[in-house]
Amino acid sequence: MTSSTGFNSEAALLQTLLRLAVPGSAWYIGHAPRLDATYGVVVRTLEGFRTIKVPTAALALVDEGVLVERDRVSIREQLEL
Repeated sequence: MTSSTGFNSEAALLQTLLRLAVPGSAWYIGHAPRLDATYGVVVRTLEGFRTIKVPTAALALVDEGVLVERDRVSIREQLEL
């Protein structure tokens, strides 16, 4: 994914999304696109590894510096924070 704000990879955008949504609680490990317009994202937490789903549209918003509350809540719920 090429961006207008300097990010040049999905990995960087996903790490930024995690940093904004759950600061200091989850760290990006890897990801894979899914057929349902989401990414399966592997993250490391203080309790171990987890896989979460992130909508592909969330990356475009993060690229513009926007974190939608719905995405933040979804990530927190998936990580049980």
